[in-house]
Amino acid sequence: MAHALKTNSSLQVLSLGKNKMGDVGATALAEALQTNRKLQELQLYNNHTTDVGAKYFATVLALSNSTLLELWLGRNWIGNDDAKELDDAPCTNGRLQQLDLWGNKIEPQGAVSLVSSVVSNNTSLVGLNLRYNKIGDEGAATLLRLLE
Repeated sequence: MAHALKTNSSLQVLSLGKNKMGDVGATALAEALQTNRKLQELQLYNNHTTDVGAKYFATVLALSNSTLLELWLGRNWIGNDDAKELDDAPCTNGRLQQLDLWGNKIEPQGAVSLVSSVVSNNTSLVGLNLRYNKIGDEGAATLLRLLE
């Protein structure tokens, strides 16, 4: 699959949710996306991806030549440190419009860091999904202040 993505010239949406590929699969896909110029939407929800996979996707999203518009990483095992890996990616990418991180293990400090970065630097992101994380009341209040 990763090899096919490197040379893909037509596929724009790839949904690989619920495949339990873990970080090894996520890393292979992220590396393939460094040369892919067609894929616009990648759905990787519920794949047991952790900080390793998140770090690789942050690298890909930071590339100015990335064509990815939507990245779905919901229901994985992404925590605070992993969310911070993704902080600058939507900002430097300039194309990413949707980042879905629902149902992970992101706590208030990870969510605040991510939202702060997006609010102050991003011009293209229109959707950031953080539902079903561990943000809590205090974290939610902080996020609301950031978005005012």
